[in-house]
Amino acid sequence: MSHVIDLDRERRLIRVKRAFRNWAARFKEDFGPETHLGDISLDTLCVRFECMKRLGWLERYPGEEYALVSLVTQFDRLAPGLQANIPHLRKDHPEYPKFAVISTYDKEGFVRKLIPKLMRALDDYGKTL
Repeated sequence: MSHVIDLDRERRLIRVKRAFRNWAARFKEDFGPETHLGDISLDTLCVRFECMKRLGWLERYPGEEYALVSLVTQFDRLAPGLQANIPHLRKDHPEYPKFAVISTYDKEGFVRKLIPKLMRALDDYGKTL
């Protein structure tokens, strides 16, 4: 009996392997065609918005709905729309009152300035495990 090969699927798998070949060695994790930022360990993420979301700091952030391979292979098409959006701080975060009153232009910078606090929180989190 003959076996039908899905050439589009196989081409996509080749692109995925090529896109993540250095990542797998660097981060010691498996990255596949359906890997999303939410699937990656905290160690690999370091200071990304996904860490802030996991700690309950962010409601959402641009690009979280895409598989990593889409972000990598379709960057030219996706980046302009993602860069136009900002991460949304949760209303129960202690810094939210300040976040709520600043201009949209300054909100991403505000969230990025939380990175040192994030690093301390991750360090504390690691010590409690």
